[in-house]
Amino acid sequence: MHAFTIDLEEWFCTHNFQGIIAYEDWDKLESRIGGQTEQLLELLDKYHVKATFFVLGWVAERHPELLQSITRAGHEIGSHGFSHQLTWQHSRESFKQDLALSTAAIQAVLGSRPTAFRAPAFSVIKQTDWAIDVLKESGYETDSSVYPVSVHPEYGIGDAPLAPYRWANGMAEIPLSCVQYYNKRIPISGGAYFRFMAYPLYRKLVKQLEKEARKLNFYIHPWEIDGDIPKVKGLSYQRRLRHYTGLAQVKPKLERILGDFEFTTLSNAFQS
Repeated sequence: MHAFTIDLEEWFCTHNFQGIIAYEDWDKLESRIGGQTEQLLELLDKYHVKATFFVLGWVAERHPELLQSITRAGHEIGSHGFSHQLTWQHSRESFKQDLALSTAAIQAVLGSRPTAFRAPAFSVIKQTDWAIDVLKESGYETDSSVYPVSVHPEYGIGDAPLAPYRWANGMAEIPLSCVQYYNKRIPISGGAYFRFMAYPLYRKLVKQLEKEARKLNFYIHPWEIDGDIPKVKGLSYQRRLRHYTGLAQVKPKLERILGDFEFTTLSNAFQS
């Protein structure tokens, strides 16, 4: 069974909007995450899938009812940090503080703390592998932040293992999924890669993973099923393309992938 994960954040929290929408202005913007998450929960229930939600602490503070609905439905909760700053935008100390805020916000709602983490925009890279030690020191057991590719300008560890592995400190790493094609790695975990590809091609690549006895670590954001999210002005062409392309097709494509493959939580799919 493959892993189905959701990075639970508002439509305006994305790194694509940094420098255009200030963190201090988030509370002034329209919240759309409630309806988006409800649609995802209904879809997961329809296909009897339990998923892992990596929750932004900022969202946990403002929408405790969402976390309660997610856990009542039997899904797993992990941390996505608090402020959606990328790891390489932090110092070691500020990352530790951000992580602590996220942990506390989730624990305040659920009464228990998460043990799995995913960095915003997969931003654990070679220059920030110190974050793994901070996670370990903070009581986390599993990280799912490494994208083993070198094609993206802001994230990726191009020579990282494709299969799950352990860091030197014992922390389990569940990397995002790639298919090896000759000497190239094709990223297929989800998000924009899922939106950009025609579904028959995407399905073929997941089947290739299965032939290699590997599992898909799939992810999606709630805003990606919402074709009516506000259009933000001032984005570069690349960021506008990356953010808005294919939104209208995500929900029907999710129906197809959930019908074609079996999914479960990250911890169940990748039990050590």
